[in-house]
Amino acid sequence: MKILLIDVNYGMGSTGSIVKNLQQEFELKGHEVLVLYGRGPKVKKNNVIKITNIFEVWFHAFLGRAIGIFGSFSPFATFKAKNIINKFGPDVVNIHDMHGYFINDISVLKHLQKNNIPIVMTLHSDYFFTGRCGVSGDCDRWKEACGNCPQLNTYPVSWWFDFSNFMHKRKKNNIQKIKNLSIICPSTWLYYRVNKSSIYSNIKSSISIVPNPISNNWFENNKKNIRYSKNINNKSKILVVGANLMTEHKGGSWIMQLSERIIDLDVEIICIGASSPDSGILTKNIKFLGNVFDPSLLRNSYDEAICTVITSKSETFSMVAAESIIRGTPVIGFNTGAIKETALGLGEFTNYGDINGLVSLVRQLKCGEIRYPLNFIKEVNTKARERYLPKNVAKSYLDIFTKVV
Repeated sequence: MKILLIDVNYGMGSTGSIVKNLQQEFELKGHEVLVLYGRGPKVKKNNVIKITNIFEVWFHAFLGRAIGIFGSFSPFATFKAKNIINKFGPDVVNIHDMHGYFINDISVLKHLQKNNIPIVMTLHSDYFFTGRCGVSGDCDRWKEACGNCPQLNTYPVSWWFDFSNFMHKRKKNNIQKIKNLSIICPSTWLYYRVNKSSIYSNIKSSISIVPNPISNNWFENNKKNIRYSKNINNKSKILVVGANLMTEHKGGSWIMQLSERIIDLDVEIICIGASSPDSGILTKNIKFLGNVFDPSLLRNSYDEAICTVITSKSETFSMVAAESIIRGTPVIGFNTGAIKETALGLGEFTNYGDINGLVSLVRQLKCGEIRYPLNFIKEVNTKARERYLPKNVAKSYLDIFTKVV
C-alpha cells in the first residue's frame, strides 16, 4: 500500500513524533510511505519532504492575522504538495495537523477529493471542526456554526476581523463533499466532541478511536519499580512537562500557585518546556529547565519524579500523561479533556481550577496517604503497551486504511 502522511512537523513536537512513529511501523510492514511536512528542520530522508520555507510561513501568518482567514495561503507549498501527490499516487492519505501557516488545507482536500483518493484524517485539536480555533475552550458554537468568535486573541490570532462563520461554513461544505473520508480520534473524549459537530453529521459511522503511539524507547529500561521500594519521604521531585507551559491553556498559573502552597514540603517542582517567567516572584522549590530534547534525559526526569502534574484546560489525548504512566509515575491534575482517560487509572484528579484539591492530592502522595501497589503499576504498564506501543497503534491504522482503499 502507498501511504502519504501530512503534518505540520516531522519527528518533533507531539504530532511530529506520532507521524514519525507511524511511518516507521508502516514501513516495517512493507508499505511504501511518503511524509509531507511544513515546519521545523529539514530532514535528510528521501521519503520525508519539507514543502515550505520560513518566509512563506511568515507571510502566511501575517496575512492570516491581518485578514482573519486561516489555512488559505502558502500557494507555493500547496502547489508543491499537489504535484508530489500526483507523482506519488497514494492509495490513502493520512492527514494530521494542517494548521500552522504552512498549507492551504481546503485546496489540498479538494485536490484529493477530485482525484478520488481516500482520506483518513487524524484529529489532534479542534481545528477541523471549528471555524478557526485550535482549542475552542468553553465555547461550543462550533456544534452548529461559528461566529462572533470570543477567542480572536488566541491562536491563531486575528488582529481585526472575525471570519469564523465563513471558515466554519467553508470547512463544512468542502468536508461533507468528500466521498471517502474517515476520522480517527485519539481519545473517547474527542470522539464524543466530534460527533457533536455539524461538519461530520453525515459520516458518524466512519469515526474511530485509536490512541496516539508513544515511541518504543519509552517502554525500555524502566527502573521505576526500584524507586517504589524507596522511602518516599526523602527529597522528592514533582514533574511538570509541556510546550508553552506558562500559557493559560496549559495552566502555568496553577503551577505557580501550587509551588507557593507546598513550600513547607520537602519537594522540588521541575518544569520542562518553559523558561523562568519574566515577571512574578519564584518560590525556592521550583526550577525551570526550558526545552529538553534528549529523550533519555526526559525519561529519567519521569523516573525520578513522585508524580507528574498536569493543569491544562483540556487535552485531546495528553502525551505527557501517557509518557508518565509508561514510566510508572502517577499523574496528578485537573480532570479535563482526555487526561484521566489516558492515565489508565494511575493518577488522581480534581475539578478544573480546584487548587485546594490539587494541593491536597500532592500532599497525600508525598506523605504516603496515596500509594499504588507494585502489581497495579505493572498492570497499568501492560495496558499502556497494548494501547500505546507504536506497532499496535499502526495495526489499528492499517485496518482502517485497508477498509477505505
